[in-house]
Amino acid sequence: MPTRNATSRLGWLLVASLGMLVFVGITNKWVSWHAAVTTYRSSDDVNYRLMAQAAPGLLHHKIPEWHAERFAVAWVVGESAKILSYSVVTSFRVWTIVVILATCFVLAEIFVRIGPSLQGAILCLAVFILNAYSLRPYLIAPGSVDDIALVLGITIAVRGLVLRSPASLLGGLLLATASRQTALPPAAVGALAVALDPAWGQRLGRWRGPFAMATIVLPLALYGVIRIVSHPFAGPPPSLDAMTLLGASLSLGSLVQHFARCTNVLLSVLALLLAVWWVGRRTPGAIGSGQTLTPGVRATTYACLGFGLAIIAQPALMNPVWATYNENRLSVMGLIPLVVALGLMLGELERARAQALSARTAAAGVGLLALASFHHIYTVIGTADKAQTLVLEVIVAVALLFIVARSSGPVPDPLPSLSPAAAETTRST
Repeated sequence: MPTRNATSRLGWLLVASLGMLVFVGITNKWVSWHAAVTTYRSSDDVNYRLMAQAAPGLLHHKIPEWHAERFAVAWVVGESAKILSYSVVTSFRVWTIVVILATCFVLAEIFVRIGPSLQGAILCLAVFILNAYSLRPYLIAPGSVDDIALVLGITIAVRGLVLRSPASLLGGLLLATASRQTALPPAAVGALAVALDPAWGQRLGRWRGPFAMATIVLPLALYGVIRIVSHPFAGPPPSLDAMTLLGASLSLGSLVQHFARCTNVLLSVLALLLAVWWVGRRTPGAIGSGQTLTPGVRATTYACLGFGLAIIAQPALMNPVWATYNENRLSVMGLIPLVVALGLMLGELERARAQALSARTAAAGVGLLALASFHHIYTVIGTADKAQTLVLEVIVAVALLFIVARSSGPVPDPLPSLSPAAAETTRST
């Protein structure tokens, strides 16, 4: 059972998350479904709405294959609308908010388990919630709720990686796979983590090998079922050249812009990872120093980083023509594994230094992240164009790097019940 201290921390983290979500909601644009499709070019939502309206059945005409394979989330949205007697558009909005809240809850619970200080955990939550691309686009265009459902599944799966929870890892991967095809490469990373991490061997014993296989085989099997069910209303598959960089014939400048769109959404988390690593390399016991205080935490950190990179690499390998300026939205789906890796590194650094991230530094970081969340499209006030948005993101990333690398704080009370070792004994599967 969770300790009283852990429950209290979870409550504070949920309050902080709700406050940040309110800030995002107040500053975000809210438009009609029609405006989202026409003005903000969320044309994919048209097909998702058609699939939702067909529930409990399936479509009888062709739509693009990659949309058809995401019918499961649209089916849930449409069927719940019929059961509860409200419109499909309302159902999309309701499910978007529900999934966002669930994702924040699971992420907060992860931070309680891995044990960074309260202020450090709030900063990590802010990296996700206040990212300009992680949540804001779906408040404008809720039709792509499958993206957020994928993020929820990935968050649950990362929880399984951190806590060595088989049910959480596999359940999260299956939810993510049912939401989007994007989940299959992370499933392969999860299988490798189970196969190579000795802590999984201690957890599962002789069942480690079979579970490692199940971690990749079951998502693949689910995807196979999805392809079979969606085949009657799925259009012809795109060619490899059309989808990937193999067929890209753009100029060097266009390719540079493509990769910039893949990475600019990650500048803040990369800056914080670099800052924590830089301080840690001079701190015996921290991850950057080559040693850790808590057995297994370094392997878990690497697994989380690999999990995130398996998602981020996918839009980077796309043909820019195919991606059609969606690289930001696709790359940010890999943000949460990087945020959890940041939480692991920060918690280990705090334990090694016997010093928490100062409340002043955390507050400054959250303020900077809130500033970076303003966007030229998604917010009611903000930058004038994408160039200004990029400059703002770079400035905030540099500021975060500087203030965290130079931060210090009071020595915290020891919290053994929140360490990964203690979490092992209180793991909930």
